[in-house]
Amino acid sequence: MEKEIPVAVLRNNYINGVDKYNYERFMIDFINNSKLVDEKEGASFYHQEEQSNSEADASNGFYDIDFKILCEPEQMHARTATGIRIFKTQEGNTAYSLAPKNKQEMGFYNMMKVFIKWPSILTYGYKIDDDKLLKAVKVIKKLLATNKNIMVLLPFEYYFDGCQTDEDTAKEIINKLNAPFNVMREYRITQTQCDLYFIFKSKSYMVIVDANKDVCFYDMVPYNCSGLFEYLFKTGHVWPVIDE
Repeated sequence: MEKEIPVAVLRNNYINGVDKYNYERFMIDFINNSKLVDEKEGASFYHQEEQSNSEADASNGFYDIDFKILCEPEQMHARTATGIRIFKTQEGNTAYSLAPKNKQEMGFYNMMKVFIKWPSILTYGYKIDDDKLLKAVKVIKKLLATNKNIMVLLPFEYYFDGCQTDEDTAKEIINKLNAPFNVMREYRITQTQCDLYFIFKSKSYMVIVDANKDVCFYDMVPYNCSGLFEYLFKTGHVWPVIDE
């Protein structure tokens, strides 16, 4: 099953009336609760506030890593324009209002499905006649060519219906998503030798995928290890979130 992650998680400062927030903050929470810490000299990661010289988003003094979201501009724009507005009142309550109806349909591409349908689309010389798709592909190519270690957040949750996610389940989900992961991995190694990881939500966990020598399970951490992510995810839903 595939389900959209609330736009409040993906879009910085989407919720009105709360302190400013940035998705990089919860990404650091996730890696600090993963085995990446032990594998990279055992030091916790911190957010690099100063990035004027193209510093990475996070570092532990031994290893630097940047964070990305697998969203092309039209997808983020459409999700923001059509998403439910969320407000935190002075009394501490959460209020929701429907977004204004858009006269023009705001379509966008799900890049994971694009890479399944057109596995050669990132290949040099591949002809794309759709201008909107061409623009999306260029954005993802630029993302994957980033000459830094990167961890890419997927804007969807993946899970098996009626089944809680454990390590075996996570590995099966990764196997089902192997095609789009491999398309991106194969393009990236033509651009840089820096590390590539993916991360996605699956029920109560965030699953981390190693996409370097091969595509494989790396680690999984409870999503509530980040108070910020938990708040944004649950507040981003109008109805209460119930983890099966």
